[in-house]
Amino acid sequence: MTSERIDQAMEGPRDLTGDPGRWRYARVLRPILLFGASAHALFLLLFALLDVPVLVAFNTASILLYLLLTYLAPRVDPRWLVLTAMVEVLAHAWLATHYVGWVSGFHFYPLILIPLIAFLTRFTVVQRCLLILLTTALYSAMALAYTTAGPLVPLPDAVAPWLSAINAVSVSIGMSVFILFYAVAVQNADDLVRSSQERLKRLAATDPLTGLLNRRSMDAHLQRVVEGRGPATLLLGDVDNFKQINDVFGHDTGDRVLEAVGEALRQAAADRALVARWGGEEFLILVPDDDGTQADELAARIRRLVSQCRRDRHRPLTMSIGITSLRAGDTVARFANRADQALLAAKRAGRDRVITASSAGAAGT
Repeated sequence: MTSERIDQAMEGPRDLTGDPGRWRYARVLRPILLFGASAHALFLLLFALLDVPVLVAFNTASILLYLLLTYLAPRVDPRWLVLTAMVEVLAHAWLATHYVGWVSGFHFYPLILIPLIAFLTRFTVVQRCLLILLTTALYSAMALAYTTAGPLVPLPDAVAPWLSAINAVSVSIGMSVFILFYAVAVQNADDLVRSSQERLKRLAATDPLTGLLNRRSMDAHLQRVVEGRGPATLLLGDVDNFKQINDVFGHDTGDRVLEAVGEALRQAAADRALVARWGGEEFLILVPDDDGTQADELAARIRRLVSQCRRDRHRPLTMSIGITSLRAGDTVARFANRADQALLAAKRAGRDRVITASSAGAAGT
């Protein structure tokens, strides 16, 4: 998931000057905090039915606290949110166990803190270890204090086992949800890294203006073709009188012209050829596995599509093209240079035409 999509998933405007990590943790903590508020709403109803006013009041305060923390999640350091929630969970477990006894199962809830603490990398490893040890120590102290102590408000025999089972299942589900949420977050992070790497590779291989391959990337393709010694054809095209377009209409117009030409070449090549911006207004088209039979047809299609692009309101663009086929003993430089020489011949012959390196004449007008 990209950072923009993450931001859109948030409620409210993002402060771009703030800490982006805070927003990512807010996205993780908000559903947890809302889960806590919902759980305490059920506890409030339970303790109201059991007539334990102290726990009714405590759960009312807990609901308000969790709602406040949910609101503050994107605005404050998430470590304070976690610490506040830890204190509340431990206090509630201790107080509920004190009033309705160990058999009620409220002592299970501190266990849900352990995966939560372990997964929140906003804390250092040492801090997380200390918090987990603290939680474990407090749980052990609660166990020593209440496993044999009688409750202040004894639960009915029919209620106690059911309540203990419900609390155990609730904690198990909560821990499973947190672990699953973390696993999904890790997967999303891995996907983001992979997509970012792929995007960087694409950016490194493409021309930023036209979106075509850049010279470096095309060099690599040429090298593979030359080393493979298979048939291949090379077309080098140049937009005629492009300097005049820049001088008369400005570089912004020149850029739009290059973008339009790049799109025309992409359409002309389809899936049969590789197209690169070779430099300036020059474009190189590599047709693998071609012995030259496709070159004239492709060049004609290129010139037709380029002519549909306009240099101004009245005059269409034209392109000169040089063609050559791969020969035995060619290097990349020799292969590309021969296409360049054919292109120069097309320009000297009057532009707006195609010349093949092995021919003395021109094709086109």
